Amino acid sequence: MNRRLQIEHENLKTKRALMRKQINQSHRIDRDFDIDERFNSNSMCMKNDEFDIEDSEYYDQQQQTWERLDRLTQSLPNQRNSCSWVIFEDCLYIFGGFTFNGRLDDVHRYSFHSTQWQRLNTTGSKPTARENNGAIEYKGQMYIFGGCDGLLWLNDFYSLNLKTLIWERIEPTGQCPSERFGIACGAYQTKMLIFGGCDGNHYLNDAYVWDFEEQVWNKLQLIGDIPSARSCPSFSVLNNQIYIFGGFDGVNRLNDFYKINIFTGKVKRISQHGTIPCPRYFHASEIYQNKLLLFGGFNGQARLNDLYEFDFGIKTWKKLEVNESPKGRSSMVFQVYNDSLYIFGGYDGDELLNDIYKLEFKNAHIPRSSFLQDLHTLINNPLMGDVVFLIEDHQIYANKCILGARSEHFQTLFFEEFRDKEQIYIEITDCAYQTFMDMLLYIYTDQLDFSFNTNRLLNLIILSDQYLLQRLKYLCQEQLIRKINCNNVIDIILFSKKYNCKLLLVQTMKQLVDNISTIKKRKDFIKLAQEPEILLEIIQKKC
Repeated sequence: MNRRLQIEHENLKTKRALMRKQINQSHRIDRDFDIDERFNSNSMCMKNDEFDIEDSEYYDQQQQTWERLDRLTQSLPNQRNSCSWVIFEDCLYIFGGFTFNGRLDDVHRYSFHSTQWQRLNTTGSKPTARENNGAIEYKGQMYIFGGCDGLLWLNDFYSLNLKTLIWERIEPTGQCPSERFGIACGAYQTKMLIFGGCDGNHYLNDAYVWDFEEQVWNKLQLIGDIPSARSCPSFSVLNNQIYIFGGFDGVNRLNDFYKINIFTGKVKRISQHGTIPCPRYFHASEIYQNKLLLFGGFNGQARLNDLYEFDFGIKTWKKLEVNESPKGRSSMVFQVYNDSLYIFGGYDGDELLNDIYKLEFKNAHIPRSSFLQDLHTLINNPLMGDVVFLIEDHQIYANKCILGARSEHFQTLFFEEFRDKEQIYIEITDCAYQTFMDMLLYIYTDQLDFSFNTNRLLNLIILSDQYLLQRLKYLCQEQLIRKINCNNVIDIILFSKKYNCKLLLVQTMKQLVDNISTIKKRKDFIKLAQEPEILLEIIQKKC
């Protein structure tokens, strides 16, 4: 290890600490600090938290317009809602549903190529008429489970061969689900999962898996952030996870978001940011290009026609503005096929519908950028690294050019003091291994993980201050603002003052002033005695 390099590294950090101390001593709390000033610097654009979301789109949202197709087709199914559907060989198959004259047991096929409907004549052991049953496609068979026939809630299980159009009733074996309707239902590989629903008396939050190879039901033991009981959520499958949003628990409409591992039963509640859809049920969702699209439903006052997009990469919702949207509706068919989104039927609050709409995603053929993934491969890569950090008995490999381009500290260290060294070793003794890796992830990809807890973000702010990473410092503050509560507000205020976190300080002060009657009873309130300017600020704001 180069001793002179190590000394210079420590000297740079010491100078930075002294500078921060001088700043803190010369500035009191800035009451007039404009939170929006963080948007004004071209070099520190905070608009989209992690990276420019618009630049990561793979279709042109400005050109999106719904196209109505039913005026061009023949043999439309009659108006209905709450039917089930699957996709098979370029066709949409729908079964059953609700009309004002009763439930249905018919099957219709829509060709995406010809845009024509056809009613199918099926044979075999047909299911009774029903609504709100689950349906999936597996190896050319449409499987349906449960639903409601208007009098009874059901737990029978059928398959329809989509080639021969022959129905078969599947006799239950194993741990069979109870009667229910309004379930979440999805399949991956050889497993079909059902979750929740309502049995007419109770709302449910249990889960069962049907094994297509073993031909048996098994109850799936859920572990983790188990959702509350509910019916009629939206659900979509991506790989081995089924994603569930919202629903109705008998009292409240919901807008929480979960994923369930179909194989293990592990459940995780998904953190949501951006413009989150309002609570609703009888809505629908689909996966397209690693994003979840959500449409419509009922919020308790109106049927909706809003369209949202959830980006799994940054855990952020965005409301999509689309031209000529269909009227608001609930319990409709909602399906992605190729690069288009289709809607059929539903209920608008006054009448049942049998219209069909198509939304084509423009420029969907553009391949997904691999830029961030490529940069990830450089992090801690022994083959490509030319600087090695030694932290907690770990070696971390990095690249001088990237570090120097992103941090003034490293630029001075590598390209002014030691530019002739081929490989450099630096020992880091004042931060944790994980914190340093978090900083490198940001330096290389411009990303900050929304799941970081409070302590992890605070440690990252300290490091960003040492290495002159102002954008990272602001990103951490933005995330910490969402985590402020009465239990941590005192410590975060003191931290914000010490490390000159203006944005965070303004918001913690607001939280403190708004909840002063509760917070002043806490034992840690006495800590503010070391900051008389903060106490004065509280008095002035409350007077």
